[in-house]
Amino acid sequence: MDPLTLALKQKIDDLVTIDRARQSAIPKAGIDYFSSDQPHVEARRQSHEHRLALSAVLETLDKNELRVIVALTMYGNPNGSFDDNASIGNALADATDFIETTPRDHVLDWLSKHAFSRYLQAALQHAGIQ
Repeated sequence: MDPLTLALKQKIDDLVTIDRARQSAIPKAGIDYFSSDQPHVEARRQSHEHRLALSAVLETLDKNELRVIVALTMYGNPNGSFDDNASIGNALADATDFIETTPRDHVLDWLSKHAFSRYLQAALQHAGIQ
């Protein structure tokens, strides 16, 4: 994998920072989407704001940056399809197939649901990047 550009490193940092805030805003019991109790209303509001912030960063990704972020997200997901023997190259190939066969808005929606604060950092460490 080519070295990450400074711009992409900054976008990764932004995604991680926003996701950390999003994860910390979720109550341990989860969010009740039907409750009118203030803590649940506030958690839903914060969740929505974090999702908008993530979407704003994801929208700025060019095709190559998107491919790298998708690959890192796949590669860093402990519940994903890659085992310890897989390489980042395998993830990049899968990411390329995914973004070339899926509408961009679907790819961005898929990405926005993932735990960037865990997956991106795990992938970078596992791949020996940084």
